[in-house]
Amino acid sequence: MAIGELQTDNEQQHFAHLFSHMPNAVCIVKLTTKQITYVNAEFEMLFAYKAKVLINQPFQTLPIDANSQLITNIEEHLVKHRKWQGQLKCLKKDGTPFWSKSDVSIYEHPQYGKYFIACFTDISEQILNQQELQASLNTINASINSSKDLAFLTVDKNYSYLFFNSIHANIIKSRYGITVRSGMSFLDCITDVNDQLKAKNYLDKALQGIRHTQIDLIKGNHSASYVTKT
Repeated sequence: MAIGELQTDNEQQHFAHLFSHMPNAVCIVKLTTKQITYVNAEFEMLFAYKAKVLINQPFQTLPIDANSQLITNIEEHLVKHRKWQGQLKCLKKDGTPFWSKSDVSIYEHPQYGKYFIACFTDISEQILNQQELQASLNTINASINSSKDLAFLTVDKNYSYLFFNSIHANIIKSRYGITVRSGMSFLDCITDVNDQLKAKNYLDKALQGIRHTQIDLIKGNHSASYVTKT
């Protein structure tokens, strides 16, 4: 066995001893050669690549969907700060994309030299949830900003205002003579007992996660329509 092969085997055994039982996907790249030295079983499972396919390959072989400038920026940040953390869009062997929280740091061994150690955690579900939430918020904001007829409000579990639009504030002011401010109790602003009970009923349903629609038409000098849907 050649000396280089022996050192490679020793390196892999060393890193296997350190990282084989880690719950995160781990990939180690040698700085001098920019070649992949080691990947653990979690990496194989996450990326669907066998270790033997990646070992001794250039680190550009890593299935990361990133442009060369981003890779350069990460390298420069590592040289300066010795660690980098961020989100990367990665690819499984079959081309399926996923998002990863990535932690990269420099490791220095007295015998084998310096390495990049990269840990990957799949956060695709978290990113998807964030995207869905942002899409919902965009829809809500568009509705709030475009509507001239609908009153919007959000409250916490104590019925305190988190958000309300000007139409809702005008309705409360017109009907109950109360100027609404953030942090006030919505129920305390409703001075009519019957109206307060109705409002508490539909808010309790909403806070319990019960989907419902309720429409109340209030007639008189201060007419207004209340519609709540969760």
